Amino acid sequence: MSSRSEKRRAAWAALGRGGDAGGSSRAPFLGIHFTCCGIYGRIYRTRDRRAYEGRCPRCLARLRVPIGDGGVAQRFFRAI
Repeated sequence: MSSRSEKRRAAWAALGRGGDAGGSSRAPFLGIHFTCCGIYGRIYRTRDRRAYEGRCPRCLARLRVPIGDGGVAQRFFRAI
């Protein structure tokens, strides 16, 4: 596996999302600007509904955002 697209497909498959990250997704997500690579991505809610989890599409750094009581209406964030 040498190309970025192959690594990205492998990361999506490992997360159980299949190879297609595009299209209309009905799964709840947060939009994330990954400052590590200067790229936008989405992270999706876990099955137990306790957090949103995902990876940077380029460097595959992990990100976990816990869901707390009250929450916020904001859907887009920056990961530092």
